[in-house]
Amino acid sequence: MERIIRNLARTSFKSNVYLNYLAIRTRTINPNNVRSITTIIEDKNYKGLYYHPTRDKTDYLLSFLADNDKIDKFFDVTVIGSIPFKSEVADNNTPKITPQHFIENKKFTRILHQVIAENVYSDVQLQGLAKYHQNGWLHVADARDPAPWGRIPYPEDIFGMIQVIDGQIVRGTYQPMPTHRMVTAKGLFMLNDPLQEKLLEKVNKLCK
Repeated sequence: MERIIRNLARTSFKSNVYLNYLAIRTRTINPNNVRSITTIIEDKNYKGLYYHPTRDKTDYLLSFLADNDKIDKFFDVTVIGSIPFKSEVADNNTPKITPQHFIENKKFTRILHQVIAENVYSDVQLQGLAKYHQNGWLHVADARDPAPWGRIPYPEDIFGMIQVIDGQIVRGTYQPMPTHRMVTAKGLFMLNDPLQEKLLEKVNKLCK
């Protein structure tokens, strides 16, 4: 599993955006145009998710921060990914996030898994599951599409695995799952409230 993870692409978000636009639109996002000059959009159904239009209005930058200055200065750590500016509108009257058009920010994804690894042992829900399972490996599930009790989530909805011994989560054993997808047909990834708070703390700390 570790070999698979090491072999995952390390391309930066900006490079991914460049290649995507080169192939599809024959142009790239100019980093100087990243900052929004129009009003940002807050998702009505996903608490704390914001859409920042780029200066040239080619894309929306997705972030959990509403501060345009932070998006501008700390692009790599504050932007989850991007979707086209002319994306289909969802039922909640906000741009629709689809796997086909979402471009992932790999650096943000690494920060996400780092936050999970550092805080998963203190998650009350997972502690309860650990006591139930006693020994083995436990799934750290994405909350966007919860699996019924006793069922294993879909591979794209499993952030990673943690080891459990004698009903206790073993620190330092979290392993990200390469099958997890930041966006699926069910939408953007979703952490539980405690982990989401830790993610926001981490991102804001990196902006200082």
